[in-house]
Amino acid sequence: MLVYPVVLILIFFWHRAILENEDSWLNDRIINAAQNLLRIRYYTPGLQNTLLPSIQQNEVVGGEEFVQVLHSGGNHWITISTIGCSDSTVSIYDSIYCTIPECTKKQICALLMSSEAYINLLFVNVDKQANQSDCGLYALAFCTALCAGNDPQNLTFSAGDAMREHLKQCISRQKIEPFPCTVMARRRRVRKMERIEIICLCRSIKFGKVVQCDVCKELFHQECLTVQPIFLDNPRTQWICNLCQNS
Repeated sequence: MLVYPVVLILIFFWHRAILENEDSWLNDRIINAAQNLLRIRYYTPGLQNTLLPSIQQNEVVGGEEFVQVLHSGGNHWITISTIGCSDSTVSIYDSIYCTIPECTKKQICALLMSSEAYINLLFVNVDKQANQSDCGLYALAFCTALCAGNDPQNLTFSAGDAMREHLKQCISRQKIEPFPCTVMARRRRVRKMERIEIICLCRSIKFGKVVQCDVCKELFHQECLTVQPIFLDNPRTQWICNLCQNS
């Protein structure tokens, strides 16, 4: 659902102090306002409310090339995308780290709902922020570049204060433009590749107690199924999932 212009204007005035303070992190309202402007201009799949993947109430975008800003633990923001990726591969655009916490992996799984046994996480070598508070600006800069058909890997963005002023103007004018940057020589593409195993009907990572079907050998989360404790506490006890029982 798109945010109406009057709401965008209110968001701008409510959070102007954040946009003008170089030590302030962007909050979810500012991120979502910018993503809505990107949806209006570019019609790129993804760009959902940043709170939805964390509670697994998002719209599944697996099978489409999409872009999404995610809250990745603490006060950190990143951008993920499947644009230009092979099947079951997700590019991670992170202006600080080359690893993500379990909660972010769950968000990615909830967006993809992949039928594959693995998802490959490709940490792209992108421009780095100079302080601890500009991650939201960089995430939106990466996101905007991808929506505009540009590769963030080859871009070096202007200083944080220029990026904040640019975002403030975009929200004020209700039209988003690519963030100020220069095109650099091609960086080494990959900082790191991580493969995560996907299990269960929820198609997410392994967490909590799991039980394995003795027929198909698939692993299932206890919280996703009604499994009697005997099958969880005694691995020698045979258990067959409902899919195999009904096949």
